[in-house]
Amino acid sequence: MSYSTYDRRPTYEMLQEIPYQGEWSEGEYIAIESNKIIEFTDGFLEFLPMPTEIHLRIHEYILAAIRMVLARRAKGVLNFAPFKMKVDATRYREPDVLVLLDENDPRRGGRFWTGADFVVEIVCPDNPERDYWKKRVDYADARVTEYWIVDPQMLRVTQLHLVEKDYAVVGVWTPGDIITSKTLPELSVDVKLWFDEMKKAFTRDPA
Repeated sequence: MSYSTYDRRPTYEMLQEIPYQGEWSEGEYIAIESNKIIEFTDGFLEFLPMPTEIHLRIHEYILAAIRMVLARRAKGVLNFAPFKMKVDATRYREPDVLVLLDENDPRRGGRFWTGADFVVEIVCPDNPERDYWKKRVDYADARVTEYWIVDPQMLRVTQLHLVEKDYAVVGVWTPGDIITSKTLPELSVDVKLWFDEMKKAFTRDPA
């Protein structure tokens, strides 16, 4: 069966139903059904790159460590991207890891949370400023108590703790250091082992 050029044209009529960048509403953003990482700022959709194998291995390591701590505490709940966290009506982020210390916290919701006690971001090489500065402002505004920035390119973890309305740097940790959470004091991570997970992406047997 063959199609004419007219039959195969894009469905421009559908595009008329999609808001322009800068004109998306909070409700329209929340209604998006996608497994892609899409964040929302002032009417704009931000499409983040899909995670690499390095990203996923580092992510898996910290998820396992936090799950173990929460299981021992028998309290708290963990979530991860592409799950949404609302900063305010104009800003939504999808942290790599987000934790509430109490599973009954009123900020916990089925489609998104309205805050967190602890978040982790793994820096994407396409735009490090997003994780180091833009999200630092957003998470401080959302009153997230503790924020870790994991940078595979620089082999370091920046630990931030909220003091009044802004973050103070607790430390910048590199391989050889042990980083201990101020929010979850039972959580201690060997930075070298964490980044060793990244190396597995390069040492696997070729398929």
